[in-house]
Amino acid sequence: MRKLHTLIRGVLPRQNSQAIRRSRIAGYIAEVMDEATGITDEVLTKGNLITIRGWGLKIDGETANQNEIGLYFVPVAGGGQSLKAEIIAVNEPRTIKAIVPTGFNSTYPHRIKIVTQTSAKTGGHLLKNIRELWSEGAFTV
Repeated sequence: MRKLHTLIRGVLPRQNSQAIRRSRIAGYIAEVMDEATGITDEVLTKGNLITIRGWGLKIDGETANQNEIGLYFVPVAGGGQSLKAEIIAVNEPRTIKAIVPTGFNSTYPHRIKIVTQTSAKTGGHLLKNIRELWSEGAFTV
């Protein structure tokens, strides 16, 4: 078993442990899968389910911040306004499943923004301030 571990360590690229630690403290969106097409990190289908995987994703907050927190679809080129997901079926620290809204302009690519008050390290603990997580790339709708 030890030889296998040494062999794997030699083959796999080393990752920067500080970058991994920072991501786990701040949270991150690792991938977004469109359930209608099965395509990851490229397209979103209006009115259908998406699965977001990552770290520190859980959407929650104090009553005073309920209007701000949520899952948003933000146009990249300023083509229209952001839309908030109205239906979130699964809301966990590592997974969110939500329905893509139908009422936005599909001419422009969109990024996903999660606004939450939960801690990335301890999924249920509320922070004093809200925080934002953004998808790396933009999605065609």
